[in-house]
Amino acid sequence: MSSTTTIIIGGGVIGLSTAYHLARKRSGRIIVLEKGPVGDGSSSRAAGIITGLLWSETGVLVRKLSLARYRELSDELPGYRFQGVGCLNLFGPTDWPEREALLPLYDRLGAPYEILSAAEIRKRWLALTPADEIIGLFDPLGGYSEPEEYLPALAVKCRELGVEIREQTQVTGFLTRNGVVAGVHTAGGSVEGDAVVCTVHTWMLALMQTLERQVPMKAFVHQRYVTAPLPAPLRIPAVNANPQSGYIRPALGNRVLAGAETAWREEFRTPSLDFRMTELAAPPEVSASLTANLTPLLPTFR
Repeated sequence: MSSTTTIIIGGGVIGLSTAYHLARKRSGRIIVLEKGPVGDGSSSRAAGIITGLLWSETGVLVRKLSLARYRELSDELPGYRFQGVGCLNLFGPTDWPEREALLPLYDRLGAPYEILSAAEIRKRWLALTPADEIIGLFDPLGGYSEPEEYLPALAVKCRELGVEIREQTQVTGFLTRNGVVAGVHTAGGSVEGDAVVCTVHTWMLALMQTLERQVPMKAFVHQRYVTAPLPAPLRIPAVNANPQSGYIRPALGNRVLAGAETAWREEFRTPSLDFRMTELAAPPEVSASLTANLTPLLPTFR
């Protein structure tokens, strides 16, 4: 077993996944530092939808690995189950030719798919009512993960493997020696390590400024919503509804999770390391627009 110490900043899905896979490899002491409870940032707010039908060979190959790994994790993590309901990608007649040109790539790389007409979609999933001109590209291997299941399951397994998860521990900067990062500073003191992994999403920019470093990334505000419980479970796949500029999927408790896509958003500059995502609020018109766009596709979304 290695004698190194790895410090992971951030107890979201990336931080916990990093810790879990390092622990499985017996990579020494592993410490996860999270300023709030586990998953307090973007991870608990994620839609968790995945499809393997991407736009490049690299993307398709990586997603093939990811989809296989999610199914393995369903066996490794008690309390977590990948929802392999498939992913339906919808296109209008003007958008379809661009995606149709990628079908030979999917064939060559062994990424399965079905092309469905609007009538076939309506017949297979009675809750969906796409317009006649809509074309569906169904990924039978796609699906989604529920953050409410995935994050706790990861945290439990990490702790079982000996990972130290220190919640309510905010990292305020980096400990350096001779120009090399040797640990981190927290409100409760310094923590030294042989390697430091930073996985803190939008806080990355503010944290790296303490090293006088800039990261080439842009943070912007996205929003997703969860409906009130429906009378009965929703029997649909995850849906990337491109013509409606949104996405939908079933959610825990007989609910629907939906999100609105936006072509452009101004950069969001995280004001400080103390920032929490509960401080954000979406403009009311976003919800109204999303409802208007998605209701013709999923009438129960009203």
